[in-house]
Parts: sequence; C-alpha cells; structure tokens
Amino acid sequence: MTADLAQLGQALDRERRDGCRDEAVQGGLDELLRRQARDEPARSPLMRMVMALPDAGYRSLGAEERERWLRRAQATIAEARAGARPAPRRTAAPKGAVPRVTAPAARHPH
Repeated sequence: MTADLAQLGQALDRERRDGCRDEAVQGGLDELLRRQARDEPARSPLMRMVMALPDAGYRSLGAEERERWLRRAQATIAEARAGARPAPRRTAAPKGAVPRVTAPAARHPH
C-alpha cells in the first residue's frame, strides 16, 4: 500500500484549522497514520513523518508541539508531491547540430 499523501495533507490541514485538538479525523491522527503506514517503505515521506513523532504518538504532544509537527509534516508532503511531478521535457537538438551563436554587432565610433 502506498500512502495517500493528498488525503493525509487534507487531514493535516483540517487538524491545523481545528486548533490541533486531534479531533479532525475519526480515531485521531495516530490511527490515520497507522493505517496509511501499513506496508510503507521505511524511507517514505509518511514514515519520516511518523518517525518524527514520540513513541506515544501525536496525541501525546502539546498544542505547540502539534502545530510544529503539522507544519513539518505538511512541508514533507509538499516536497514529496513536488518531486513526484514529471520533470519538464527538454527537447534535444538534432544529432550533429551546432549551436547557433550570434556575434554582437560591431560598434563604430561616430
């Protein structure tokens, strides 16, 4: 299973809007993270977020710590989603083509 970063991002947005009270998701964020982490690679963005939490999970954090963790988790998601976009295609010059260089116009003193 691959984590649904879009769904997770929405849940984290809701959690921040709702004051970081761990009520935005039924069962709490720890339960959502646990479900999405199933079969997730150890170095995945989701697992990096989970590893940044204490052993007792998100619910054990104070309000300021939750806010800080949420901001970092959202940044991790944004970075992962940006990296997942295909790179812009570059068109290569035909084989054997020589780059065209234009010489600057000569200056003539008046």
